[in-house]
Amino acid sequence: MCELVRRPTIRRLWWGFAIGLAAQLLWVAYALTTHQLGFILSATGYGTAYAIGAREWWRTREADQ
Repeated sequence: MCELVRRPTIRRLWWGFAIGLAAQLLWVAYALTTHQLGFILSATGYGTAYAIGAREWWRTREADQ
């Protein structure tokens, strides 16, 4: 999973950020199911990083057009 997200994100492909955000939602579901709430903090941090990356990608894409 790491390579599936890391390479497209480094290349700044939109679907790399989408996969990363979706994975964080799965981690939140896992955390709630297993009552390991520390995973929510981790997923929030990584999700924020992916959201910022996606936002920056979108802004640079609009600027290029």
